[in-house]
Amino acid sequence: MSNYFVSNHHKLDPNFYVKEILGIEISSLLREGKRQNIIEEQIIREHLLLEGWLDDTANWLSTKSSEAFQKIKDTGVSAVEALSSFPDKLSGVVASIYKILTDPQEAQEYLSYIRNYSKFRPLEKVLTSIGNLLTSYGMPNFGQIVNNIRDLIFVRIKGQIQNLQGWKGFFGFLTFNLGMKWFLANFQQQLYQLEDFLKNPIEKLSQLLGNAFTSEISNRIQSAITSKAQETIAPLMKQLLSDPRVISYLNEITGIYNKVKEFFTGMITKLTGRALEAFAGPVGWIKQAAEYFSKFMNVVDVLSQVIKKPILPGNQRIALAITETVDRLLNEFVVPVGYSLSSWKEYRKKNKKTNADYHKEHPDRRWKVVHGHKAGEIGKSLPGMNDMSYEEATRAHAAIAMRKG
Repeated sequence: MSNYFVSNHHKLDPNFYVKEILGIEISSLLREGKRQNIIEEQIIREHLLLEGWLDDTANWLSTKSSEAFQKIKDTGVSAVEALSSFPDKLSGVVASIYKILTDPQEAQEYLSYIRNYSKFRPLEKVLTSIGNLLTSYGMPNFGQIVNNIRDLIFVRIKGQIQNLQGWKGFFGFLTFNLGMKWFLANFQQQLYQLEDFLKNPIEKLSQLLGNAFTSEISNRIQSAITSKAQETIAPLMKQLLSDPRVISYLNEITGIYNKVKEFFTGMITKLTGRALEAFAGPVGWIKQAAEYFSKFMNVVDVLSQVIKKPILPGNQRIALAITETVDRLLNEFVVPVGYSLSSWKEYRKKNKKTNADYHKEHPDRRWKVVHGHKAGEIGKSLPGMNDMSYEEATRAHAAIAMRKG
């Protein structure tokens, strides 16, 4: 099968290439009853399509800077580093995408991110909270509209994106990020205000209705809330929320649904799945995205941030957060002898190494504890701590951290 994958752009393992880059799961297709020759035709079609994309990309980048393109193609430059390899942001983003689709390590790292959307979970929780609160206050129709917004984004749209695999899945992931950027820019403030309003109705309605709110019904609701008489809160809130000014406010919020549905549906149609086949590489895709989102954001800037800050799968994200916290508390200023503090930080960032990782690779290396915050002393070794074993240096800094705490 490897004969199908003659490429000017990469030397990827055929099995990895078919499954992770082309997004074709051969074993699943065989279980579904697909014939071998049909599967092979599908693989060849997807390969030729992607190869055309990469050809267009390589030619375009070469016209921008053949030297920079050769550098990202032939060396161990990461996708993040590729962003700054060209003088303009668009070329940098295109170069990063090229690197992700042709470098085994970058491909494996970035393509795993398309399976996780955890950074948007807080918004999903806010929408759920609003829907539940409106329903509990006897306004199930409003509650259902908010739930529909949540399900539209996090069930239907996200589900469509997650069904895309391989390189098409990666562009789907980028598309979803652009869509969520649009959604948050337009509606995040309103939604968080609505949740706050529903969680603190007495205070917020007082602000909204002014003196008109200082009435018997206000006192009755406050009394019901204070006494936790939940069965009396809902009908009182429903009566209070029926004020025309409040209804107008809720209608404005829940009117989001049709806007979101129309915008996200158009986004999916124009930028994902088979739509990719009509573009001349990522440059064409970015131009289409820029046109679609032109009134709302700088697409190149957003894509650059997504590539700089990839989303890790849950367990990796948690592990990284723990590692970064521990490093910040204990190891940030524990430095191998021979490195300055700044050069050590640069090394760790570039090679994605923790102090513990480096120690495992260089068990005999000596370490030092250096100042990290003290003005005029940053990077200088603490007295008596400039030639220690890794364990000694780590324990010494732990003791310092505990003393400061």
